[in-house]
Amino acid sequence: MSLFNILRFVASLLQRIVIPLYRRFHWFARFHDIFISLVLVLTRFANGFFAGKDNGSARPVQTLVLYEFEGCPFCRKVREAISVLDLDVLIKPCPRETYSAYGVCIDSRYRPEVKKAGGKLQFPYLVDPNTNTAMYESDAIIEYLWQTYGDKTSKPFNYWLVMESPLRSFLFFCHMLASMFLRNVPEQGMIRTPSKPATLPLEYWGHQGSNYCVIVREVLTTLELQHVSHALPHGSPKRAQFAKDYASLISNWRKAANLVMIPLLYDPNTNTTLVESDDIKEYLYKTYKTGPFTSETYSDYNTKQPLPKPAKQS
Repeated sequence: MSLFNILRFVASLLQRIVIPLYRRFHWFARFHDIFISLVLVLTRFANGFFAGKDNGSARPVQTLVLYEFEGCPFCRKVREAISVLDLDVLIKPCPRETYSAYGVCIDSRYRPEVKKAGGKLQFPYLVDPNTNTAMYESDAIIEYLWQTYGDKTSKPFNYWLVMESPLRSFLFFCHMLASMFLRNVPEQGMIRTPSKPATLPLEYWGHQGSNYCVIVREVLTTLELQHVSHALPHGSPKRAQFAKDYASLISNWRKAANLVMIPLLYDPNTNTTLVESDDIKEYLYKTYKTGPFTSETYSDYNTKQPLPKPAKQS
């Protein structure tokens, strides 16, 4: 038995314990959401928590478009770079349709766009209308973003540690294992859940260094809800304007400490603004979810690309 199959077997056993508890008991789901997502953030040393110091780098005029999904560790690297560079992007979530086959594109909302534009289903996929650039490969995307929008921006120490230091591969592997064994419920950013589309893109404010933001991004991913992601890392000049625009939603102690309240979600389709991750999660499921969660686990996982069998539902 290969190492991958051993890891998959152990992870699937953990899923069979965690998934029923997560879906049945709100207290368990909340505990799991807050503390396990915090572990994932810490395995990346909260990369994306701080903005790089900008000394005049170019800013995109038109919004960048990123096709990705929360459960993809390579996509996370790109999101971390975007957060450090303090960029706003339109996210079109592309979670897997099933564990049982790779490269499935039948019911997905945005995966067909990637396949049509780039010729293959691979993520992340970045589209920059400012330079007529479209590209795959996380490392290539990150290099492009720094050259185009960060050539005069310094890199925080925690960014260097997980992205460029000699430890980067080891830390990335640790993060992948933590995701596989701990944050392993399919709707936590890995597998799509049937939903109705949002007519207008939702707007989300947050950064990669917050475990509460992870919770919201996972739901936006599984429901395939396009959204404009406004980066608000510490050190971002946008935080001052954000604090003014949403002053009524920020507690007095946060104002006194010069802090903001994230994640924040605005839904222009219903004119709804929410700031608590648990409230946002409940709202999104209630408003957009139309079908059941999958009952697949890692035991169904297949890296090959046969014609898929129908995904099991529960």
